[in-house]
Amino acid sequence: MSKNWTKGEWFCVETSFGNIKSATVSYPHGFLTSSNVIPTCEDRLDGESWLEMRGRTKSERREKEKGSIANMHLISAAPELYDALEVVHSLISEGAKEGFNPLEGDWADKLFKSQGKTFDALRKARGET
Repeated sequence: MSKNWTKGEWFCVETSFGNIKSATVSYPHGFLTSSNVIPTCEDRLDGESWLEMRGRTKSERREKEKGSIANMHLISAAPELYDALEVVHSLISEGAKEGFNPLEGDWADKLFKSQGKTFDALRKARGET
């Protein structure tokens, strides 16, 4: 099966500028930043200054930043998640064809390796690496 994404490892870097947080997903041929995907409300109420509007919308913007940063971690983990899912799918297919008995053959080793790959991909998706 062909993989329809940029080859190479993707990684996510969180950054801060003052009290503004963002994340960047880098890959061999470019990058995507969370600030490109955070919709920002700049609508002011009648008579409201820009600073007042920023104060009023601060919690909403922080929640959007958190969600955007979480999305960047998930995007950066996409290749590893796909690879882990392929391994699990292969194990399930093999077990269905041959019969699954963890006490026979090399099933225990295969399951252990699969679990490690899956665990690492999920940690990256959650931003824990």
